[in-house]
Order: sequence, then C-alpha cells, then structure tokens
Amino acid sequence: MQEITHHQIMIFFFSLAILIGLARIFGELCKKIGQPSILGEIAAGIILGPTVFAYIAPDLQATLFPSSGPLYVTFEFIGMLAITLFMLIAGMEVDLKCLKKQAKPATVVGISSMILPFAGGFALVYLFPKTFDTQEKTFVTALFMATALAISALPVITKILMDLKLIKTDLGVTIIAAAIFNDLTGWMIFAIVLSLMSDTSGGFPWGTIVGIVAAGAFMLTIGRKIVLALIPRVQAHASWPGGVMGFILTGALLAAAVAEWIGVHGIFGSFLFGVALGDSPHLRHQTEEYMEKFISFILTPIFFATIGLKVNFLTHFDLFAVVILLVVGSITKIVGSYVGAKICGMSQRESMALGWGMNARGVMEIILAIIALEAKVINDTVFVAIVILALFTSMTSGALMKISLKRRSKTSALTSFGRGAFVADLKHPAPAHVIKDMVLQLNIDHEVQADIIQSTISREQLMSTGLEKGLAVPHCRTDLVKKPILLIGLHESGADFDCFDDGKAHVIALIITPLSDPESQLELISVLASHFSSKEEMVKAMTCKSKVDMQAILNAADEMSEKHS
Repeated sequence: MQEITHHQIMIFFFSLAILIGLARIFGELCKKIGQPSILGEIAAGIILGPTVFAYIAPDLQATLFPSSGPLYVTFEFIGMLAITLFMLIAGMEVDLKCLKKQAKPATVVGISSMILPFAGGFALVYLFPKTFDTQEKTFVTALFMATALAISALPVITKILMDLKLIKTDLGVTIIAAAIFNDLTGWMIFAIVLSLMSDTSGGFPWGTIVGIVAAGAFMLTIGRKIVLALIPRVQAHASWPGGVMGFILTGALLAAAVAEWIGVHGIFGSFLFGVALGDSPHLRHQTEEYMEKFISFILTPIFFATIGLKVNFLTHFDLFAVVILLVVGSITKIVGSYVGAKICGMSQRESMALGWGMNARGVMEIILAIIALEAKVINDTVFVAIVILALFTSMTSGALMKISLKRRSKTSALTSFGRGAFVADLKHPAPAHVIKDMVLQLNIDHEVQADIIQSTISREQLMSTGLEKGLAVPHCRTDLVKKPILLIGLHESGADFDCFDDGKAHVIALIITPLSDPESQLELISVLASHFSSKEEMVKAMTCKSKVDMQAILNAADEMSEKHS
C-alpha cells in the first residue's frame, strides 16, 4: 500500500484552500450582481484549471491540481460526496403535498414541458453525429441529451420566484409543482440512462431498471413513512441539531450506497431520500437551513469548481454546438411549457412567464453533464455547450419572466383598497379565522362572501401565503368580482401564516381578483411585498387607526412602484 507523504498532505490542504477560497469569493461576487453563485464557482475552476492557470504556469498547475494520482483521486471523492449531499438538499425541496394538491396543472404543464425538449434532444444526436461524436453509443447519448434538455432546475426556479416575490402566487405554485414533476420524472429517466451507461454486456439492463423503479416506489411510499416516523423519535432522544443532521446524512449516504449497488449513481439514492423527508412536519426549518448552508457554502463549491479543472473551456468551445443546444433547448422548453399553461387556462402573460421560468436549467443540467462526461457518453465539446446552456438559462430566466408579466397600466393598491376594507384589531391566530373576519367586513352579498372565504382558505391550504418581516398575502381568484379588491388587517400579536422567516404575520393583505385578470394579483403582491419589506413601513402600518391612514401608506407604495418601473 502506497503511503501518503507529508508533502502530498501539504499540497492537498493548500490546493483545497485555494479552491474553496476562490470559489466562495467568485460565488459571492456573482450573488452581489444578481447572478447565481454557481457561475462564480465554475469560473473559479476555469481559472485554476487547464483553461487559464495551466496556460500561464503549467508545472505549478499540474502540481496543485494534477490529473492523476492520490491528490486527483481525493478531489474526485470529495466532489462525489459534495454532489451526493447537494442532491439530498435538492430532494428535500420537493414538496409532494404541493404536487398532490396541484396534480392536474403539474401533470399537464410537466408533461408538455418535457415532450418537445425530449424529442428535440434525441433528434439532435442523430441529425449531427459529428458534433456529438457518440463512439457507437448513439442511442444512449440520444437518450441522455433528451433527458438533459427535458428537465428543469427546481432549486434555481425556486430562487427566481423568491427574488421576484412570486413564490406564493398562483403562478408560482403552478411553476413549482410542474418543476417538481419534471425533477421526479427526469431523474427516474436519467437513472435508467445511468444503468445503460454502466452496462457492458451489450443487452438491456432489465434487472437494474426494475431495481430503480422498485427503489423509487419504496422510498416514496413505505420508505417515506418509515423516515417520517423516525424523525420525531430522533429529535426526542438526540441532541439538536446534531442528532437529526447525523440521522439525515447517514440515511442519505446509505441510500446512495444502495443506488450504487443497484447499478446507478449514488446521487439518485440521496435525491430520493431527500424527497422522502422533504415535507416532514417534524423537521425544523432551522435544521434544514444549517444543513443547506454547510453543504451549499462549503462542499458544493468544491464540486462546481472542479468542473473547471476537468476541461479546457477555450479549446473545446464550439459555437455551433452551443447555438444548437441553446436554440433547440430553449425553444422546445418554452413552447412546450406555454402550450401546457394555455391548456390549464392561464393568460398569455402568465403562460409566457411560466415558459421562461421552466427554461431555467442550472445545477441539475450540469450534474447530468458531468456524470455523462465521466461515463464517456458525451465529449468535452458537448459538455462545455451544456454548461453554457445551463448557466445562460439560469441567468436570463428571472429577467425574462419579469418582462413577460409587465403591463402598460399597473394595478393600483390604493384603488383596489378603495373597494376593500380595513380591520385594525384582528385577534384570532388561525389563518382561516383571520380570512373570515376580514371578508365579512366587505359590503357584499352573503353568498358571495361565503364563496370568497372558502376560495381563499382553500388557496391558503394549498401553500401558505406568509412572506417575511410580518407580511401575509392570502388571496383568491373568482368570477364573482369584476375588479381587484384589497383588504388590509392588522394583528398585534401575530397570525400563523407560516412566514419565510418563521415569524408571525402582523399585516395581512387579503387580495381578491377577477378570474379573467390573473396579472392584477401578481402586481398587487409585488407592490405590497416590496413596500412592506422595510421595517419602517411595517411600523407605520401597525400605527394605522383608520382606512384613511392606510390609504396614505398605499398611495406611497403605488408611487414607489411606478418609480421603480
């Protein structure tokens, strides 16, 4: 057995420090300019890899970041651990309850957003064989490209919707549900592709595929029940948060080991384990946050930085490959998503916004590509093109969604509030009671009141509408109103609207909009969320004694919104 020398240990620590340090610096710089941190982390790897550093100082680069030997193997194992645990976090973001409640739109949009890009990716390999250089793996490469273009990146989409303050809107819920459907379906297909990649017998790996389906079915049914039952017991008898985090990490790594035993990559197992415990009512939000920060801030930057160490991005840049993947990948995804949204009855603007949102590929696409590159299913040129596609769509989706939802005349919060009501002394902490107490203040027919109350409570049960800093925006769309109505209620002790920051909601803005005008709901939520993100404005709101006092605040909110526009 070859012993590791002190010199090799020194080089390892030095190289790891440079890799993490530069990746974090570049990642933070990208976040400050509104771009995903993964862009900076990959850029750090490109600088330290064969593209830049090896060109300037080849001997030093080969010493710090060798392409073989113990140091190379160590980095490979660290990268594998990092991405396995990242997929655990990605799985935990999958909300099966949301998918179940939004089953119809999620299925319709999910399927329609996958069919066209799947067909497009499959066809590209056969239309341009020289570009994809399949080396007698044409079918496997075609199936991989089909899967790569068909999936969306749930973590990226969630971040975009949060930045645009759309995460709690009807549009946001539909996009999230469809992305969850994409993720689950796409990773099941990719697991089959992985089994085909690793099969050397020349036959079809039926045993592996049966194992994949069985593992998926078990983890999402019986396995999920077992995991959800064990979490409260671990919390009751182990220290917090270390005990729970230890249980989750152990489970994820065991699931990864089982996936490798079945014959697919370990990330599939950790992803399924994450899905199984993702919506556990017993898992504290802080525990998830601690895990997410450790994995996303320390481990995953290592993985994404090492991507730049593997390939020379200048040598293997092919403009034709980049353009066809960008054009085919984006057009098929956007058109497919748009068609699904229209089938579900969404407006023109909402359908376009949904298309742009579903086009965000990001991290998931890159993970697929790196595994395919290591399995020699794609070449370096196609890998570089896929990375560019993933980064470009992640960078542009948010801005294009925002443009799609813009209108010439914006919905006024002040005008909508003029049709509504002001409740200064809400008492009950339960959202259903708060909604009922507010709607009963409207001077409308009792049957209409009852319908609005029921619709708003049903929407709240689908996904809570608490934002942050004490604001909640319960809402509904109905054909019983012709124009947007805004009601504002104040709750001194706070209502339980499950806010992002785990706080109570003190300002409750209840929004009722016509079924035929979905954009007005998005605009009102955007105006209110932006204005009340200021602690000073929240304090002002809580001192309001009458509707006139609140009108002055909403007038300022409208003016600020116009100024920003």
